[in-house]
Amino acid sequence: MTTRYLRKRRALSQIIVSLILVAIVASVGSTVLFRGLGEINTFSLGLNNYGDVRLDSLRENLLFENIHFNSTTGNVQIYVANTGTSPIIVSTVTIVKADTQELIVSWQDVSKTIQIDSSTLVDISNPLPGISKWSDSYYLNGNYKIAITTSKGNFFTTVAKPYDT
Repeated sequence: MTTRYLRKRRALSQIIVSLILVAIVASVGSTVLFRGLGEINTFSLGLNNYGDVRLDSLRENLLFENIHFNSTTGNVQIYVANTGTSPIIVSTVTIVKADTQELIVSWQDVSKTIQIDSSTLVDISNPLPGISKWSDSYYLNGNYKIAITTSKGNFFTTVAKPYDT
């Protein structure tokens, strides 16, 4: 009789232990699962926020249409077109004489907006020192690197040379 009782007791004990282990594993597993899902969601949101900003800046594309060095006023007229898929805000313009690395225009603030599929004039007023003109031999024979920086941090450059001034 005692052996029957022990067998029943052992069977009952094994069932209870199995249920307790299943409950522990289920609770720990669900905690790990939900924590992991939360971390994945946070990571995904971070990628989405970064991606929108970065993708928007990749949509910018600027084309230099014409650059005119005005010999009488000393101004530089830069015609640029927005060939990208988002509006561009031109922040600054820099002009460097490529031969001597002389800085002609240093980060001049422009703040011009160029809509999609349109062009605009960026006018730099009298960047030459003193009473110099673009027709002076020092400036006439040089190549100039013109750089435009947008509000989203993109940087567009070209090289131009004054002629017929």
